[in-house]
Order: sequence, then C-alpha cells, then structure tokens
Amino acid sequence: MSKIFLLLILIFLIITACSDKEMAEWTILIYMAADNGLNNAALEDINEMENAFFSDNINVIVQIDNNAENPNSGAFRYKIKHDDSAEITSPVIAALGEIDSGDYATLRSFIDWGFSRYPAEKQALVIWSHGSGWYNFYNQFCPDYTNQSAVNIPAGDLRNAFTGLSGIDILILDACYMMTMEVLAEIGNSFRYVIGSEDELCADGFPYDDILNHWEDHDSINELGIRINQLLYDSYLPGGSQNNSNFYVNVSSSVFRTAYLSDLMQEISGFVNDWSSSAADDCFQTARAASLEFNDLQADVDIKQYFSLLLQRDLPEDLQEDCENIIQILDNSFISQLFVNYPADNIGTAVIWYPDQFFSFNSLKDTYEQLNFAETEWSNFLENSLEEE
Repeated sequence: MSKIFLLLILIFLIITACSDKEMAEWTILIYMAADNGLNNAALEDINEMENAFFSDNINVIVQIDNNAENPNSGAFRYKIKHDDSAEITSPVIAALGEIDSGDYATLRSFIDWGFSRYPAEKQALVIWSHGSGWYNFYNQFCPDYTNQSAVNIPAGDLRNAFTGLSGIDILILDACYMMTMEVLAEIGNSFRYVIGSEDELCADGFPYDDILNHWEDHDSINELGIRINQLLYDSYLPGGSQNNSNFYVNVSSSVFRTAYLSDLMQEISGFVNDWSSSAADDCFQTARAASLEFNDLQADVDIKQYFSLLLQRDLPEDLQEDCENIIQILDNSFISQLFVNYPADNIGTAVIWYPDQFFSFNSLKDTYEQLNFAETEWSNFLENSLEEE
C-alpha cells in the first residue's frame, strides 16, 4: 500500500473524527460562575434552557462551577438538549473538577475552547453570576467562594479576558448592576452588542426558555438583541414567566451597540474638558440631586437621565449643545431601553459613577483611575463637583 494512499486514509479519518465541528449558525456559550450562593438558581436556569426548543443550527454550551455544598461539586460542561423533565439530562461533555471561576483566565479558557470546539457563523456569550458593576467588594463579579476570588474589573480582569477578541456578536451579562459606562469601556469592541441591567436582577435572571425558543426568529443581530431585551422585560411583568405574582417588580434593561462607544467616550471627554471647572455649579448639582441612584453605594446614576435633567435647566448655549450631543449618541448606542416600576423617566440605559459625598469619591478615586473609562477624565469632573469634608 502506497504512502500516498495511507496519507489519504489518515486525512479521511481525521475529517471524520472532527465531523462534529461542522459549522453551525450559532454557538452560545454560557459561563455560570455559581460557586457561591446562586448555585441552585444556576441549576434551575440550566433546566430552563433544556425546556426550550431550538434547532441543531444552534449549539448551547454551558460551563457551570458548582459550590462545595452541591453533591455534584466541581465544574461541568453540558451541551444543552431539549428535555421536558425537572432534571438536568443534557450530556456532560467534560467534568473539570475544581476550578476557579473567579479567575478571568478560566473564563477566557472556556471562550477559546467553546468557540473552537463548536464553530459557528455567529457567536454569543452569557456571563451568569453575581455582579456589582465595576466595584470589587461586597457583591463582586463572578465570585468563587471556594477559591475566595472574583473577577476584578478595575485590575483589568475583564479586558484581559477579552484581549484579542473582536466582533463577537452578543454578550449577555446576567448579573446585577453590570450595565455601567465603566464596564462597557472595559468590554470595548470585543462584542458588537451588550445586553444587561443597570440595576438588580432577580436570582431567576434571564428567561432562557423564552429566549432560546425565539433565538432563530430574527433576520439580524440588531433585531435579536432587541427581542432578547423585550423578553427579559416581559418575563418580569405581573404574570410573566419570571414573576408569578400580581405585583410589579423593578425591571431596567438595555442593549448597547458598541460601535458608538469611542464616540460616546470622546463626547464625555469633551464635556469634562469644557465644564469640569464649573462642576460645582447649581445646574450640575440640581441635576445630580434629582437623578435616581443605583447600586449598593447609591453612587451611580443613569447617564441618560442625568443629562436629560441637566437639559431641563436654563443652560448656556454651548452647554446645552454638549448635553444634546451626548444624548444623541446615547440614543444611537442603546437600541433598546426598557424600564418599569421606577419613579423616574429616561432611565434604563447605563449608569455612570457620580457619588455625591466626598468620602465615597475619595475612597475609590485611585481604583477608578485604573479603568479604561478614566481616559475621559470623568473623575476630574466629579472631584470638582464635591467639597472636601
């Protein structure tokens, strides 16, 4: 038998062995950092994914890190298959043992493995866990209780996790308080669209059965992003899939198109350059005082609401123009902005750090300067807006 013939047979066997790498339409990777108090909610969400109907054109791949109290402690990878039962029945494609899901390298390893192992025309990533915006204390982002770790955003963990990634279609942040200007600046253009909430999310998180049931109903990523956000919003209305009560809960969610991120940061930089020295003036202070506050420190405000409130003041023409330009870019950036049950208008986009106490600002200023968003020199505006106590 000739060497050429043997080589052809070997090539054929390799191609056959790799047949499961046939290009799909979508690969959706779901990173569940659940080695914490949310483990049971994560398992419920996996079962929710299994209840959905979607075609073989979609790969739904989950990596979950369970906590030590779970009988199946350690980390597992599943390829989600439809099942109507109350149990998780999808095949385990890898048992990883103990991992550190609070280490950004673990997240990046899953991304690289998943998109390589399951190639697709379009790609989405879900990060599922606790969250607290860019802050790295109290409710941290992706905390791992076993390893006493978390993704440290000011230290660059998120941008390091995404280094070299470009143009992945969708990122869903299924964690509290993650839709902030500071977080979006860390993500950059690694993803085309980012979906999340500037406020708390219930432990039930996103309605995965609803979302996966409708994933293939759209002709564009733009339409899909809007639909996902609408399904999230609808699921928390009274009687929705995530709210069995007759009462309204707070829902605030948005879809950000990252193509406008650099324009938005540049416009904010211009605003800071023009008005930082006047930041203690009454118009800025009044708009800040009227803004709805978010996060544990109550030190964040919705960026669109703040500049909309500022526009309600009697402003110099050039300041009014700066505010209008920022709002115009926000309207271009946020293709979906939904909120209900809040005593405010124009919220539901993303929050920006705006403490109204000098101590709060001063204690976090150095940490803030580590963020990409610090390039706008927003902290200079904040410092000038506050009197030292």
